Amino acid sequence: MHPIRLISFGYLHLPTGPDGSPVPPAADRIEDVRDRLRDPAAARDILDLDGFHPHVQDVVLNTPGARELLANLTDYATLPAGPSRIAIGCAGGKHRASGLTELLARELRDRGREVVVEHLHVHLPRVLKTPAGPRTANPEKDRPMIRSFRRCGNAPGPLTPEDQAALDTFHANLAAIAALRDPEPWTPGHYQAIAVRAGTYIERAHTRPVDDYGPDLIAVALEHPGGPYTPYGARYRKLGWLRCQTTNILGTWNPAYTPLTHAAAGLDLPDDVGMDPAHYALYIEARQRDDTRNGHTLLRLGPYTQTRHAQQDHDRITAALDGQETTLIPGHRVSVRFGPFNVSDHHLFTNPYGADIPVLLADAVEGATA
Repeated sequence: MHPIRLISFGYLHLPTGPDGSPVPPAADRIEDVRDRLRDPAAARDILDLDGFHPHVQDVVLNTPGARELLANLTDYATLPAGPSRIAIGCAGGKHRASGLTELLARELRDRGREVVVEHLHVHLPRVLKTPAGPRTANPEKDRPMIRSFRRCGNAPGPLTPEDQAALDTFHANLAAIAALRDPEPWTPGHYQAIAVRAGTYIERAHTRPVDDYGPDLIAVALEHPGGPYTPYGARYRKLGWLRCQTTNILGTWNPAYTPLTHAAAGLDLPDDVGMDPAHYALYIEARQRDDTRNGHTLLRLGPYTQTRHAQQDHDRITAALDGQETTLIPGHRVSVRFGPFNVSDHHLFTNPYGADIPVLLADAVEGATA
């Protein structure tokens, strides 16, 4: 099957034809997203980024209509007699076109297709639009501009609902900035809502009980700024427990941080929030064979990135212990159990991937009986 070439471009950088209109690159399908997808450059934190950046791709993907367009392009590209070239264009080629092209390339590669990507204008400076020439004043069209100035001035009369909303937003942003300057410290070892950095955003999170005392890492779960029972969408449920560096914790959660969250920007949580999953672990323990059940942990294995991997090692250890649980360590019963990966004690764990599990078990038992 032939490879598919994906091309991104910006209409403002194209050469023009005899009629003065831009001439796009040759392709089986040319997708013009200038009017189809809202310009994401309005989000100030991506102005200096391009479509290669995960945050730009996330903003583009969460633009109304983008997911449907991506699905349509993916289905079109994987038709039995599908295209060999697809070109996607926006105004400057820096955000929408390049970001959507990268997302489409990823989808096609996941389906086993060979993809060649060519970005014609992503490296060029952002285009600043300027008026074509002088225009005649139009009171009706100028009214939104007058309102925007009025919000900053002292015009007489009561505020309109639109002006009041803008003023409330302004006050909320000021409160967020003030809260950032003087955050309330969080207390390790206390189950509580905290504020953490997630890329360029601030998010509400809650700590995992008995796994929130580590000096450098703790386990947290991100939640909607409205509280733990307000879902953040599919990604909130998918992310689950995460390993959070304590240097990324601002302090206890303050509702004033809400304007700085993904939710306030109308975005869902991205796949990559700068924190790895906490996952699960295996604990091999030796417990006394009396009523006290006192004992200690011989070996900690983790973190496991997939449950099936943990189950496979659990089965290997169970088979190795079969018939020897009470004889390996006199007076003790050796067993293995599932449990959450304790992020706060991450330095005590052994990475199970690529390791010989029976050998690790034998060494742990030998160390306990030496």
